[in-house]
Amino acid sequence: MLTDVLANNSGVTVLRLDRFPRTLERLEIEEVDWTNRTQAMQIGAALNVDYIVGATITQLGNSITFSFTISDGRTLNTITPVQRQYTTETVWDNSSGIPGALSGITGDIVSQISGQIAGVRLHRFEARIHFNQRTPMGLQPEYMVLTVEASSRSDAETQARTEWRRQLGGEPHVSRYSIVSMDIRQLD
Repeated sequence: MLTDVLANNSGVTVLRLDRFPRTLERLEIEEVDWTNRTQAMQIGAALNVDYIVGATITQLGNSITFSFTISDGRTLNTITPVQRQYTTETVWDNSSGIPGALSGITGDIVSQISGQIAGVRLHRFEARIHFNQRTPMGLQPEYMVLTVEASSRSDAETQARTEWRRQLGGEPHVSRYSIVSMDIRQLD
């Protein structure tokens, strides 16, 4: 669940290890042991990841602890550990348990990462937006080229859409326009 919610966050790209069997073969790793520091560092370097997020659930009697850590993908130095406490009655509750807390937990992860990298790896992207303007004579095709700085292609698209709206006069005026397509190209 954590992986899915984290993957839906626009500021983070999640790589699932099960999608990279050839990488594991090349590293001669049959079963991943995240407690093996050397192995985890090899995987982080091979996949070129910035961070490794690990999560565990442990139960002691009626108390359940959900813990996650954010580690540097190259050194495995822990950036931040976070723990949340639950009981067996509340742990899977959709509002107060882990399912309800996941967006807040992933927000914590993203803010911790953002605090560490403070916008590092921003790239310039060119967004070419093709759109139609509704006029009394029908749809008029137009395009706009914008340059934005973002950490990922999806973040660049979000920023380009926001800037496109702003340049067209904001939300009330945008209803006269509709995006047909958007081409995003990384400049650096």
